[in-house]
Amino acid sequence: MKSPKQVRISGVTHRQASVVAKDLGVPIGEYVDAAVSYFAERGLDPRSIKARESVVIIDEIRKSTDRLFRFLQVQEMGILLPMARVMFDALHHANASRRQSLRTLLTLQRQFDTFDYHNQEGEKAILNQSEAGMDLLLKQLETASKASRRKKQAAGNGE
Repeated sequence: MKSPKQVRISGVTHRQASVVAKDLGVPIGEYVDAAVSYFAERGLDPRSIKARESVVIIDEIRKSTDRLFRFLQVQEMGILLPMARVMFDALHHANASRRQSLRTLLTLQRQFDTFDYHNQEGEKAILNQSEAGMDLLLKQLETASKASRRKKQAAGNGE
């Protein structure tokens, strides 16, 4: 155990330390030890406003980082996934348009019956591939989102 030492402080400072220590539920000696250690370990001068400002700046940076991370998560789920769905729909419609053009051309050439049978099978295959691709994309985005959340939580816990 450390041997206690005495230090002279003003009455106002003692009252402030007593109130804060009581609010935190620790003895005033333990609170003062922690406060002195905090400034000593960081090489800060508690008399300097800059020391207090640096703590405020660090807190603001953390808050801004958290807000940015939450924003990116919302964008990921709110914009990227719907955009991917629109892209898949556009691809599907483009394919349907090409098939319709080919159907028209073959009808003019009287070869439509053969095409229609093969086209139906092809459409089913394309639809299955599109759905499988969308499912895969959703799973990958969800996995990436979970991984980024875990990484953020680990970074928050590591500080």
